[in-house]
Amino acid sequence: MRDKSKNDKIKIKGKIDKIDKNTENKKEKVDIKENWKKYKSDLKESFKKYMWDIKLGYKPLKPPKPEDLKTSVQKLIRTRKNRSIEAEIENIMFECGLYNNSGDYAYHIKTIRYEDNDNHYTTLWKLPFSMTFKMYIDKTLNFANSLVAQVIIEEDNGLLKIEVFKGVIPRKVNYKFITMEYLDKCILPIPLGKNPMGLIVWDLIDVFNVLIAGSVGGGKSILATGWADALLQNPDVLLFVIDLAMTDFIHLQEYTIFAGDIEKARIVLDMLWDEVKRRLDILVQYKKRKLRDYNKSYPDAKLPYLVLFIDEFAFTAPGKFHTKQEKILLNYLQKKTYDLAQLGRKAGVRLVICMQRPDRDLISPIIKNNLCGRISFKCNDKGHSLTVLGNTDANYLPDVQGRFISLCNNKQIEAQALYLDPDIAIDRCKLFNNLYDRKKTVAKYFYNKGDEFNVDPFIQFQINDNETKRLLPR
Repeated sequence: MRDKSKNDKIKIKGKIDKIDKNTENKKEKVDIKENWKKYKSDLKESFKKYMWDIKLGYKPLKPPKPEDLKTSVQKLIRTRKNRSIEAEIENIMFECGLYNNSGDYAYHIKTIRYEDNDNHYTTLWKLPFSMTFKMYIDKTLNFANSLVAQVIIEEDNGLLKIEVFKGVIPRKVNYKFITMEYLDKCILPIPLGKNPMGLIVWDLIDVFNVLIAGSVGGGKSILATGWADALLQNPDVLLFVIDLAMTDFIHLQEYTIFAGDIEKARIVLDMLWDEVKRRLDILVQYKKRKLRDYNKSYPDAKLPYLVLFIDEFAFTAPGKFHTKQEKILLNYLQKKTYDLAQLGRKAGVRLVICMQRPDRDLISPIIKNNLCGRISFKCNDKGHSLTVLGNTDANYLPDVQGRFISLCNNKQIEAQALYLDPDIAIDRCKLFNNLYDRKKTVAKYFYNKGDEFNVDPFIQFQINDNETKRLLPR
């Protein structure tokens, strides 16, 4: 009896399992039939989306939802007359794709309008989730071109700061710069250029060393001539020039320590290097970190600032047609220049290096890190713009002589250099030389007072090399 009951239970379980399987299969068949239209439409949409991505190469935006009353009111408030600048900026953000995957844009916090200038605005924005400040800074040129303005984008206490100066950059600006007007605020003021922001003035003490690059005819000589004039007006500056091309700075030959060939360039760099070592010993002796602190503490024994212009720095690169001795000398010039860029800034030495083609072989990462100020005129090669600015914006500058892009402290500015006529520059050099008598000041700091070494430094290069070695500072 027991065996029969067990067999009955097994048969009953088997029948129940068959019934369950049949019901599941029926359910699946029923679900497929009911949702067949839905599957078919999903297949069509996915196929369309796949073909769309292949053609365009990116995922298209989702179609906007119909506006409700709240969004339409917000749009009217955002685009009213008093908030037109915010509406323009938001439209540019939309066109440039500056939003996250959720479709969130930067949230407007505040707008500052200046009474003295109606075309000057400062807007503050809060970034949405997963967006970075660099994404907006990289689109600075898009904002500037769309707004027809000068735009500065930077971080300000965790917020995105977009500063807008409405207006067009002038195509030519005459040089009218008086250094004495800026000596209260700056130690070594130099005119950078002019744009809708007005006249931009750099303090060479804070900028340290500067690299100026650009193609032929871009306007490097225009900018450098104005800087030399501004520094000659400063009584606390001694100017040194190495112009191996003997073209752009030839008018400064009689009024500065000028080197036009490799041998004289070596002498000038050796003089500066010896002076740097002497000044560093003085700073250590008096326990001062910078020359600026030393001059403030001891105004009676104040030391002048030394500025070295190197034009056509590419000529210091050894070439195929140089002799072995010339190659050794050119490598020596490059090494001394790198040393001055690294250690000279604390001793009050500033470098302004000009070149047409900023190759990576010449501008090594060591010297590039010490060239805090970067200026690029129009570049025909995108690689040159990348070397100087870190982007290709200089390649898209207009064909206007004197138009450049400057980069300092992560601020990129486009401006027009001030034009100084060469004939007027010569007359101004004579005037400032008569006022400050720079020959005596140079002899005071670089030559001993004895009869043997009290030699005019502007005449010493006419003597042969063996005698000039004897005249260098001990």
